[in-house]
Amino acid sequence: MKKILLSLVALLALFVFSGCLDIVEAIGVKPDGSGQIATAVRGDNDLMTREQLSSMDPILDAENVSRSYDVMNGAPVRLETAEFGSLGDFSSALGPYEINRNADGTMTLTHVILGEEEYDSELDSMTIYFNNRNYTFSALVPGSIVDAPAVKVLGRPYYPERDGSEVSWTIPMDQFVKAVNMGKLITFSATYRPY
Repeated sequence: MKKILLSLVALLALFVFSGCLDIVEAIGVKPDGSGQIATAVRGDNDLMTREQLSSMDPILDAENVSRSYDVMNGAPVRLETAEFGSLGDFSSALGPYEINRNADGTMTLTHVILGEEEYDSELDSMTIYFNNRNYTFSALVPGSIVDAPAVKVLGRPYYPERDGSEVSWTIPMDQFVKAVNMGKLITFSATYRPY
């Protein structure tokens, strides 16, 4: 578990210090199906201050969520981390996670971002504030990734970066918010061969 935690913290720090994030979700899974999830949300003191970050609804929905606030590179950041014994017992405010065993012995990790049930016209007018921001979903799995398809958002594919047992997708925040506001599902999927 400590290796997973260190990898997730390093991943979040990479995105925070590169200044290229609005939201990062990162998951690390152990061979027994347990693991840890971490999120980082960065404000900029103009669009979102530390006080506004602290008043936002949580992303991770679990009893054992740890939340902290910091300032990194002059920007306020809210971090959330949680451990899970089984991924099926865990949920995110953005959508569910699943791990399934396939007939060929591989495993598939899936995270679905759920679209809004009702369209919010005010949110559309705010998309200009999300320019040059990103949503990133990253996964560290206990095996070698054999397939991680592109994620389609509003008809455009976003291809992941893969490196052995790690994979991450980055979507421009304005497109992410627009798709979610239109009720579209965004599905991340990584198939891996367990070690």
